[in-house]
Amino acid sequence: MKATAVSSPESMNGGKVMRCAIYARLPTDKQDVQLIETQLMTCHQEISLRAWDDVACFPDEAESAATQHRRGMKALLAAAAAGGINIVYADAMGRLSGR
Repeated sequence: MKATAVSSPESMNGGKVMRCAIYARLPTDKQDVQLIETQLMTCHQEISLRAWDDVACFPDEAESAATQHRRGMKALLAAAAAGGINIVYADAMGRLSGR
């Protein structure tokens, strides 16, 4: 899997460590649930390498990307709006966009 950061590639934000949230998604219930654990592990490793602060994880299991009304996505958007995170990290852009 190739990891993808969604935001600036910098590890610092005005001298402060970036607060990073992870988003992981399995599109159907026909996929192995362990795949989401693999996504999370990959993301945690990449965040650690970048020296970002791993502050939250928002998984969506067996959810279609056709809608933004997914529990994990809604919680992620709320956390971002509240200012609790600076960057979102996913193992692939398709996890966020559905492509």
